[in-house]
Amino acid sequence: MKSLLVTTTFLLIFSQIAYGASLPFMQAVEKMVNRDPRISSDRVQIDAQKTTVLSKKLNFLPTLKLSGYVAKDLSSDSETKVLSGDVGLNLFRFGYHYYDLKSEQKTLKAYQANKNALTLSIEQEAATKLIRTIHQKTQIAILHKIIDMKKQSVDVAKARYKRGLIPKSEVTKALVDFDNAYSNLNDAQRTLSTLMAAVEILLGHQDFISDWPMLKFISSDAPNRILKKDLEISK
Repeated sequence: MKSLLVTTTFLLIFSQIAYGASLPFMQAVEKMVNRDPRISSDRVQIDAQKTTVLSKKLNFLPTLKLSGYVAKDLSSDSETKVLSGDVGLNLFRFGYHYYDLKSEQKTLKAYQANKNALTLSIEQEAATKLIRTIHQKTQIAILHKIIDMKKQSVDVAKARYKRGLIPKSEVTKALVDFDNAYSNLNDAQRTLSTLMAAVEILLGHQDFISDWPMLKFISSDAPNRILKKDLEISK
């Protein structure tokens, strides 16, 4: 029993270390983007292209060749040391190197633009999954309250039926509404499980703060400041 308790405690501590505190919405989106293998592939491609651009820039540097030798006179037992250098600059190929560099730089910009577009697409996909999950959790919370209300309706209907104030059909109707509410809750929970599984694939876990991401922004003075700035620009 003690061994089981220790094991359970260790697993809980390990999970907290592995996941840490629940991630805020934007951090969760950022982590989803960084975990996407397509982004990793694009980063490798861009790094390789940066190396290519650097190698093209090196073509504009002058070449330096050094050579030397030691001549020894056996009759006088003397040595003569000679060191020579040669500096070269390939002016004839400067046009080729210039346009070659420009071509590789344009390729790099194209790779970076593709990565930015892919990042936006992944961010939209990640944000959509998180928002749908938050919406579903809110929906389930509402359904729990609806079930409580339906249960109260059933109790009231039964009490009124015992007193002869309503027919039995009203009790049956209240029970049917109660059962339907429970059925809706079960469907919503199954949908939430599917959504959470999709989030876990992208995020690596399901631990994120289930708050509406724009709630603080809307409740702050930021929208008014933006509107005021837009009005000033339009004048």
